[in-house]
Amino acid sequence: MKTQEMYHILFSLVVLIFAVILKPFLTKEYSIMLIAAVSIILVVLINILVKKITAYYFKTGIEHKIWSVDRYRLRRQDRFKNNIPFGILVPFIVSLASLGNFLFLSALEFDVKTLTSRVSKRHEWYKFTDITDIHLGIIAASGVILNLIFAVIGYLLGFSLFAKLNIYYAFYSMLPLWNLDGTKIFFANKNIWAVLGAIVMIFVLYALFLQ
Repeated sequence: MKTQEMYHILFSLVVLIFAVILKPFLTKEYSIMLIAAVSIILVVLINILVKKITAYYFKTGIEHKIWSVDRYRLRRQDRFKNNIPFGILVPFIVSLASLGNFLFLSALEFDVKTLTSRVSKRHEWYKFTDITDIHLGIIAASGVILNLIFAVIGYLLGFSLFAKLNIYYAFYSMLPLWNLDGTKIFFANKNIWAVLGAIVMIFVLYALFLQ
């Protein structure tokens, strides 16, 4: 992991920690603040780690960075003068405006870091060196799936807040916006995106009633 990537991850974690501890801070539930902070850190790191492992399986690497937006429409000429760090601004503003009652947990995106011709020797089901939309989608989907698995584990172990944050993070990871993970899954296979999205929504509906 490069130093720059670590800075992006740490900065995004600071913003997400602020988002999840704001409500318990305002309601003076100080004991929950530490649980919320540790939970969101674990949620994000679980998502990052499994995507890096999956990328390594494809003999490539991914590098995370703060989600940024450079255009406001689809046309190439409709660009902002500078990239806007949505991954910092949106979670912070949404949490602050709602006093912590609403969370927006999308803060990171990833790009392919390296490619190697050895990939074709290991995987017989494709014969070229460039990673495809399918592979990017699998990498992105692996993070969503593992977050859901850990949501179940957290619930069974009695860590309901950890379970809920895993579910919410999986939900935001499915949004097909700009360069977020959901976009990669959507363009990899729209049917898989729809099925996985439906599963995530079932989890979300359950999480809304989870104490």
